[in-house]
Amino acid sequence: MPDYYSADSASVLTYDIHTEVFTSSIDGDVGFYLGLARRAGGPVLELGAGTGRVTWPLAAAGFEVVGLDLAPAMLAEAEAKRAAQPPDAAARARFVQGDMADFALGRTFPLIVSPARSFNHLTAPGEGRACLAAIRRHLAPGGLAALHLFDPGPALLTATGDRPEAEATEIRLEPHGERVRFHVVHRAVDWLRQRIEQTVEFTVWRPDGGVALQSRERVAFRWFTRAEMRALAELEGLAVEAEHGDFRGGAPAAGSEQIWVLRRA
Repeated sequence: MPDYYSADSASVLTYDIHTEVFTSSIDGDVGFYLGLARRAGGPVLELGAGTGRVTWPLAAAGFEVVGLDLAPAMLAEAEAKRAAQPPDAAARARFVQGDMADFALGRTFPLIVSPARSFNHLTAPGEGRACLAAIRRHLAPGGLAALHLFDPGPALLTATGDRPEAEATEIRLEPHGERVRFHVVHRAVDWLRQRIEQTVEFTVWRPDGGVALQSRERVAFRWFTRAEMRALAELEGLAVEAEHGDFRGGAPAAGSEQIWVLRRA
């Protein structure tokens, strides 16, 4: 069974569709990062750049952006969007394949962002702290880092085992009528390691009803408590400037998003 974001995987091919429809966790995030970029200045380092969903709006707004991602297939999707960008924006964005827990770019940035819960893909012991250490090494003095994590609620942590068909989500695409179906068929929770592993089934139907693509893929996340994140940041010399529950400045709450703004101390 392939992993999420591997070559030719359905998770890569349907990623932009998924983020366009399931926007609750990322609602307002591009504007949030743009506001920080205008405050801190560029260039900007984006960790977990994926398909360039955040990279390209930042570049279009006038900021130099370096987008780092572990998955070559996701970066290929980001590069494929370059031709559609204005020449000046296209010249401001560069994509680099690398591990956000262990990277060395030989430069610093006034702003580093990690959108769309990318930090939660750091599932191995010590990777979260290693990423924060790498962030600090790459932050200019007084620079800011904005990290988006999820805060798992009881429903996610207790909904384990095989998942019912009723939980599948289907999207009809316009204007041609293709359909995309996402179904978490199995979920396992490891409380000791704070790890969630899911098997996700993707099905894409053509307008004539034939199946164009079907696959099952593994994806794993590690959740970080708010107290843990605050302690790890302080251990790595990153002061907590702000902690939000959403991208509109909402207060932290159980089960909400974790939006951290850190400053190099």
